[in-house]
Amino acid sequence: MSDAQVSGDSTGFAFTGKGSEYFRIWIVNLLLTVVTLGIYSAWAKVRREQYFHRNTLLAGSGFDYHGSPLAILKGRVIAVGLLLVLGTAQKFSPGLYLALVLGSLPFLPWLMVRSLRFRAGNTAYRGLRFHHRGTYREALTAYVGHGLLTLVTFGLWMPMWARAVKQFQIDKLSFGDADFACRPRAGGYYGAYLQAGLLAVVPLAIAPFLFWWLTSSPQGGSAAPNVILVAVLGLVLALLAIALLVRPFIQVRLTNLTWNAATLGARRFSSTQALRSFWPLHATNLLLIALTVGLYWPWAKVREAAYRAEHFAVEAADLDDFVAQARPQASAVGEEIVDVFDLDVAL
Repeated sequence: MSDAQVSGDSTGFAFTGKGSEYFRIWIVNLLLTVVTLGIYSAWAKVRREQYFHRNTLLAGSGFDYHGSPLAILKGRVIAVGLLLVLGTAQKFSPGLYLALVLGSLPFLPWLMVRSLRFRAGNTAYRGLRFHHRGTYREALTAYVGHGLLTLVTFGLWMPMWARAVKQFQIDKLSFGDADFACRPRAGGYYGAYLQAGLLAVVPLAIAPFLFWWLTSSPQGGSAAPNVILVAVLGLVLALLAIALLVRPFIQVRLTNLTWNAATLGARRFSSTQALRSFWPLHATNLLLIALTVGLYWPWAKVREAAYRAEHFAVEAADLDDFVAQARPQASAVGEEIVDVFDLDVAL
């Protein structure tokens, strides 16, 4: 679906950006960020977000991004400062490092709430901004509570942690007076992570056989497997499998599971990504980025944005009527944007 309409009652997204356009923005952002020792990165993010938002169209209208570079810079200074403190403590005092990590856990959900509220409040469609209603307690449960359960269950709770985070991010969104809802199936998340785990483990299992084949002599003899070399070979294969198979697989599955269980008011979303169509795009992007020593990156990001838009739709036959009905809460959303504590810690 390259045009706006997906079906009679569903409206599809479209992305109109071009790799050559974004390359010019990206290269200037990169150079100015290096020259200013990272300070310009906040302004670079605003330029990047504005480009991708404005080129993402729904029913012919683009989104917009109004984030303040100073607020983004403030969030990054806080995040970098925290990382520097933790790194210094880890180097000189493991006990202090552990105490700081545990002590920072209650602070992290607050940062996430502010970041999500900042990003939503500065995203607009047809002049109406989004809003994130998540509370500190809900963020604490999603990020820290489920994270600790993942730790004590040796990773078995990981799918539920990912589900809780995605649900918190989307379920608490609003567009005017219309609220989002997101109720993805837990079984779907477990199935996705189980299959992704198998994709990563298989290379480790075949490593000894591959090593034997590579070291076999022409006369039919074979060298005794070297445990270290087998382990290294298995690790390399596993990393390649993660980059080429696991990451795109989990990305496609979780995107579909999450958005196909999401609604905006009475309107449903439809995500139709598939590994068989996304994988060639992902693999060629990685190959071209490697061959061009990173210079292909802007084209890769544009291609991925176009793919996501092409496979995403919302059930809304008349968006004009829907946006008009959602406008009563616009003023309340505007008040949230000027909150002095709003910041963005995302890179």
